[in-house]
Amino acid sequence: IGKSVFDWTRLLVLAPFKTGHLMKDKAVVVEMGVDSPSHPRNMTYLLSIVKPHIASITNVSPVHGENYESMVTRPTKEAITQAIAHEKCKIITENPSCTLGIYNADSTHITQELQASRTSLATFGTSEGADIYVSNYTITESGTIFTYSLSTHKIVKIVVEKHVLPRGYADVFAPAILVGLHM
Repeated sequence: IGKSVFDWTRLLVLAPFKTGHLMKDKAVVVEMGVDSPSHPRNMTYLLSIVKPHIASITNVSPVHGENYESMVTRPTKEAITQAIAHEKCKIITENPSCTLGIYNADSTHITQELQASRTSLATFGTSEGADIYVSNYTITESGTIFTYSLSTHKIVKIVVEKHVLPRGYADVFAPAILVGLHM
């Protein structure tokens, strides 16, 4: 996938030296993207490498949907998105190390997949029913302000000075806040 045998060999030899320092850290953030239900691009394969204690699923969309068409009887956008949600949710549902699953409550696909989960769950989204939701998004002359309301009635503000960030960043910061609150 864009790498030569030499590139892959070099990466495999250097990986232990480049990642060894992570062993002393309390927490490591790892992005585990899936773009197929097949090995090695699926969640089952990724979970054979890393088993996170806290997992976050931010969203699902039919990106790489062509790779999931064989998993559904009728390949509609809705069915493919649900198949992708199923694969992504394995980070929580098929990961015995996961003690907290954080997910976007605005996604009906994710919510449906996690209904029977026995893992402790925390939610973020746009509605007051989520554990944390964006109550205000403001752009000022000095930057961007994201204001979050928590189910505990606390308010959290993230101020990003000198940068104008799009509203979509709210869905990046919200799970990070939940991770911090649960550590």
